Amino acid sequence: MRLAIILLMLCAVPAIGHDHWINHGKYMDPTTGVHCCDEHDCKPLEPAAIEGILRVDGGGLIVDGVTFQKRQLHNSEDGKWYRCASRCVFRPVEG
Repeated sequence: MRLAIILLMLCAVPAIGHDHWINHGKYMDPTTGVHCCDEHDCKPLEPAAIEGILRVDGGGLIVDGVTFQKRQLHNSEDGKWYRCASRCVFRPVEG
């Protein structure tokens, strides 16, 4: 019985990671005014996707075949790349 309670308590602990800072931040797609992500559509980019990122005129990026305007790009709080559906991209701070 104690083991079952402990397991339930462990499952109830919220995940702390990119979903935490993105979902709880005030990150919006300025085009639509919608939050960039929810818990279902924000994913870390795979290395192959990062290598395939192309820059476009005006400071935007093409990520996985989707064009993101400069205003849809946000600085990543953990220094990693994330794509949130077709609304936002989080990228490491450019140095």
